[in-house]
Amino acid sequence: SMQSSINGVKSGLTQFASDLRNKGVFPAYSVILFGSYDNQAILRLNAEQDFGAFKQFMDSVKVSGGWEPSLETIRRATNTA
Repeated sequence: SMQSSINGVKSGLTQFASDLRNKGVFPAYSVILFGSYDNQAILRLNAEQDFGAFKQFMDSVKVSGGWEPSLETIRRATNTA
């Protein structure tokens, strides 16, 4: 299972975002899920500015298997940035 690896990424990203916030930097967060159950990359947060909403979403991300559309994920990330 990839859950332990994903948990490490979630933890690191959440801590990084928290550190930014503590330094007075308030970024916008976008998250694209990779390997969704619908066989596509899905934009789940699009320029969310609320750290609490970002943290809550990151806490909810779980492994569910599925196809891993890597090129589609990169395309979506670059087209919505």
